[in-house]
Amino acid sequence: MTEKKIMFLVCNGAEARLVNFIWQSLKSQAMVRIINISTGSISREKSDQAPEEALATFGLPFKRLADYKTLDITKVLKKEAPDVVVLGSDQEFLSQAFIYAANRLNIPTLLLRLGISTNIVNVPRMAFNSSTHRLAHNSINILRKYAYKVRTMIGSGYNPFKILREITTDIWMAFSVYDASGKFGCRAIAIAGPWEKSVLMERGVSANKIFMTGNPEFSISPIAENSCPTVDLRQSLGIKPEEKVILLLTSALVEHGFWTEEMRTDFIKSIINSVNSLLNDSFRLIIKIHPVENLDVYRKILGLENKRVQLYKDLKLTDAIAISDVVMAGYSTTVLQACALRKPVIILNLFGSPEYLPYVEMGLATGVYNIENLKETVEKIADDVPTREQLLKNIDLFLRNNGCNLDGKAALRIADLILALSK
Repeated sequence: MTEKKIMFLVCNGAEARLVNFIWQSLKSQAMVRIINISTGSISREKSDQAPEEALATFGLPFKRLADYKTLDITKVLKKEAPDVVVLGSDQEFLSQAFIYAANRLNIPTLLLRLGISTNIVNVPRMAFNSSTHRLAHNSINILRKYAYKVRTMIGSGYNPFKILREITTDIWMAFSVYDASGKFGCRAIAIAGPWEKSVLMERGVSANKIFMTGNPEFSISPIAENSCPTVDLRQSLGIKPEEKVILLLTSALVEHGFWTEEMRTDFIKSIINSVNSLLNDSFRLIIKIHPVENLDVYRKILGLENKRVQLYKDLKLTDAIAISDVVMAGYSTTVLQACALRKPVIILNLFGSPEYLPYVEMGLATGVYNIENLKETVEKIADDVPTREQLLKNIDLFLRNNGCNLDGKAALRIADLILALSK
């Protein structure tokens, strides 16, 4: 049996975490060699963890893309000669360069599309806001990435007219199409559940390219096993046994260009003002901010100390969810982790954003679109037994229908798919 060489393109800390899950399943294979290509600073947003740092944390070896000293990815793939190339995204220009080069060399590619989305594709306002924010903060890196793509297209045999057409299409898509994942030529796509299959098929992706594996990070077993004992943690945080905890999980929407600083301030203040009358001996509010957000920003928003409001950044996400009675969040994958721990969720959409993640439609969460309804919704979910039981029944039904995220074998299925593609 010949050795199989698997190449992972790692652009940020989140992708490094995912590679680590899969690596744990692949390393038992005696004839498998892993090549992790770190893109360094070129593909990560300022808010993302550096890929080298994340890979080193997991003890995973890597090669720096810059060390190959070429913009032509076909040369990189010819030198390494992998049997499969695995990517965490196909919308980044650098990722597309790897896909185009791999297709030119007849090397199978696997896209790990392991989140959740609806089929919101053409949302010009969201696309425009995201692209203009990136241009304002990462224009040099965007040009560097595009240089890789253009040079790779030349190396892959594209004629000048085809390259010009590609450039024109890229400019149009950047400002008018929010999500075009799955449409850039990957040989296979791994997904977390059936919702994503229908989304991709509506975009014209062939069903025989889609493989349902589950997401290793959403596996209920590791989440439950790694959760801190709730009684001890609540006690350490000064929470009394009879108190109910409202948990607010924030998202880095300012850092990614979707919100202004003023919107974040209005969002937090309006929530606190709405639930403030509940924050007595019965309720406590915990705000856990996103890892890339700044605590000082939130301290300034909160102003004078409120003993019924606790602010954390480093509190482990699953621990924060485990000690809560009601979870409030935006359109984030943290909702799935809350569901895995059977916690009722409120989706906060106070600025009329498109519902691009269908948690409310799936019955996994209750939507609040007007701040005046928040207090009543929190009270009902926390205190009304039939309402709470119905939400938990919806969660249980979702979990049963998406068993590939519950059995702890998602990483193994992805590893098996990679090996199958390498034949």
